[in-house]
Amino acid sequence: MTMRGSHEPHPVVAQENGAANHPPGVSASHVQAPPLPHDLNELDRQLHALARADKHAAAYALVQSVYARQPGNLKVVARVARYAVAAGMLADAEAAARLVLDQGAGNPWCFRALAICARRRGDLEQALSWIDQGLAMPGTFADLYMERGEILRAQRRPAEAALAFEAVLNLAPGNRQAQQHLAVLLHAQGDTARCQALTNAAIARCPANESALLELSKLLLSVGRAEDALAACERAAVAAPTHANAHVNRGVILRRLGRFDASLAAYDQAIALEPTRAAAHYNRANLLKFMGRLNEAVHDYGETIAREPQNGTARWNLARSLLTQGDLIAGFREYEWRWRHTGFPTKARRFDQPAWTGEPLAGKTLFVHAEQGQGDQVLFLRFLPQLRALGARVIVEVHNALHGLIAAQGMADAVVRRGDALPAFDLHIPIGSLPYRLGTRADNLPATAYLRTPREVMPILPARTDKRPRVGLVWAGNPDYAGDAQRSMRFAQVQPLLAQQDIAWYSLQKGAAEVQLCGDLSASLAGEMSAAQAPIAALGSALDDWAATACVLDQMDLLITTCTGIANLAGAMGKPAWIMLEWDADWRWLERLKDRSIWYPHLRLFRQQAPGDWAGVVQQVDAALHEHRFD
Repeated sequence: MTMRGSHEPHPVVAQENGAANHPPGVSASHVQAPPLPHDLNELDRQLHALARADKHAAAYALVQSVYARQPGNLKVVARVARYAVAAGMLADAEAAARLVLDQGAGNPWCFRALAICARRRGDLEQALSWIDQGLAMPGTFADLYMERGEILRAQRRPAEAALAFEAVLNLAPGNRQAQQHLAVLLHAQGDTARCQALTNAAIARCPANESALLELSKLLLSVGRAEDALAACERAAVAAPTHANAHVNRGVILRRLGRFDASLAAYDQAIALEPTRAAAHYNRANLLKFMGRLNEAVHDYGETIAREPQNGTARWNLARSLLTQGDLIAGFREYEWRWRHTGFPTKARRFDQPAWTGEPLAGKTLFVHAEQGQGDQVLFLRFLPQLRALGARVIVEVHNALHGLIAAQGMADAVVRRGDALPAFDLHIPIGSLPYRLGTRADNLPATAYLRTPREVMPILPARTDKRPRVGLVWAGNPDYAGDAQRSMRFAQVQPLLAQQDIAWYSLQKGAAEVQLCGDLSASLAGEMSAAQAPIAALGSALDDWAATACVLDQMDLLITTCTGIANLAGAMGKPAWIMLEWDADWRWLERLKDRSIWYPHLRLFRQQAPGDWAGVVQQVDAALHEHRFD
């Protein structure tokens, strides 16, 4: 399914005036620096003072100025490496560090600079090697242990990362970042006592200023102490009554606590104090969208974008809001920003051939490449016939499991798997951009069935032996999908449907959730489930690819599923299906009050009436089954 928008609100932490780093590509020499010091001790005193004030660009400008006077002084070059990292000038940091080390002048700060550069490139093994070389040198450096913890955390080595952060706190007990990382690791490891002791100590030591209190709030929220985090935010609001920061963070925490109206009021207060604060408008937009107040959400996303025009995540969520409203023209225009959404699951691809932007296609070969999940690909395949009608020769790339099904459809001139060598083509386009380039509106959206089961696929089930209708059941999607916790259930939650003995039930569930069938069903049969309840036959292991899944859908009288790939397949095949939807459902299912979607008009939608209320959805489906007449 489509990657969920970044609906987790953005906490903010106050910065001192002048704390922001200079933008990449702007020389630090443009930043006003203090007078040049006369010796290294004076230089270090000035650099430390600037660093403590978070004035990293000014510190870097100062050390650059000293280097310009003493280019051969390796001790100055080492300081260039150290402060270039803090200023975000990683290329300069790496060059300076290598210059020092190439001269045989070992320096722990240079090893740290190289480690940070390697980690940012994703070369974690090299980063760890650099940092360990720095730590092998005489002296004790909290910053090097901090970087070691960051690397180990990125390598998913939590126990070793925790030891590194503990070393930081032994050397620098007030390091709030190390406190937060260690507390989160202890919380994840189930070490409640040490986590609580650490966070209690942080509360006791926290000074009564806005920045420290907001950092404390972030720490407490990250280890599940939401009420304590809220109290820290309240103290921060008292400490800085004219600032919006604390109120933005209050909104984040109140939403996490399910107090949506109070969260909205907090964002309102933040915007009243600082109307230009983009984070407040963005978080309020996300909350309004979640509450179903889409017009207001669209307005606030617009306010965010007016202040941050390149904010790809805000534009992605604006696209999702507009598409949920059925405004396909505006929605798919904003959808083109998806590549700049930080959580988007597919990376933009580059080819020597140009992208198709809507120009005539007659006589051209167009390569339509895959993106996002398999269900998304099924959704967008409906547009391929329009491309061929425009005179294009169409090559479509699909996920491996889809290849057999799509190759049998005749909807493209060639079908290739992801990773295959590509045939020659003139133009290319990602499949999710087709509705935008084709000018798709609600009134011209192709909505008739466009997929069928390949003729050569053998039936999965034998011929019927009784008159009971066959109903397929799917309760969970891919657990790697960012929003899976909201859209998926456990088998035990849908199990009450099996009480209807006049239905032959079949599990079409695949993946990790398939094992729940045995465990939950066995537990119920042992006590909670009466003998009168009907069993369910498991077919997941027989569904090797999408062609086999299409075949079994042909043999079902009805599919009941959550929002996952098979829902799109049933829609694309025109098969009867009921879709059980979470509170904040994907944009393709439109607004909350609707029980049909323009994308798959024949599918029936059952929606949560409150966030997380799957029991209510199952009750709706159960009642509908009692009333439903199978043909």
